[in-house]
Amino acid sequence: MTLSDEPHYQFETKRPGELTEAKIVAWARALDDAVDYDSAFFSYTFAKAAQDAGFDVHVTTACNDAGELAGLFAFQKNPGLEGGLGLGQRVGGEMSDYSGPLLARQPTGTLSPSDFFEASGLKRFEIDHVPARPQGRGEDLVDAPGGPVTSMASGFDEWWARFSEEKKSRATDLARRRRKIERECGDLRFVL
Repeated sequence: MTLSDEPHYQFETKRPGELTEAKIVAWARALDDAVDYDSAFFSYTFAKAAQDAGFDVHVTTACNDAGELAGLFAFQKNPGLEGGLGLGQRVGGEMSDYSGPLLARQPTGTLSPSDFFEASGLKRFEIDHVPARPQGRGEDLVDAPGGPVTSMASGFDEWWARFSEEKKSRATDLARRRRKIERECGDLRFVL
């Protein structure tokens, strides 16, 4: 793809209640197409409910040259001075599990998380849960802390050994917590 062939996007940031019906429908369609984004936390309904509950929720949309929705990013500004300084977080704060840009079907690699962060005016976005395969170019996801989404394709024992080596203090703390739960409540088992 030459530079002249690369798609151009028009970014716009609005409150969920200010979106057009066409963008709301396109949002639902993009969510239906996104296999790894099967969560109500990515939906328009959740963003609008959070706005109605008083959270400072915004949605940055990216439309292609034809005016079609190419992607969107719902977020909320941190309260007070932090929000004024461009600090954001996932919609609904700690009651939400996931967040991140949601892309409609398009040529791979054309939009990245930083495109949305910049268009949103965010200087920093706090998140600890991302889908297993974030959409778009992933080079912008720097030092993303591990949430509950992790690959254990080679088995739990191998994952735990690697985790214990990389994050010694965290592994020690988790082992201590497990012993406490077992002492107070009985055996702890995880069944998948």
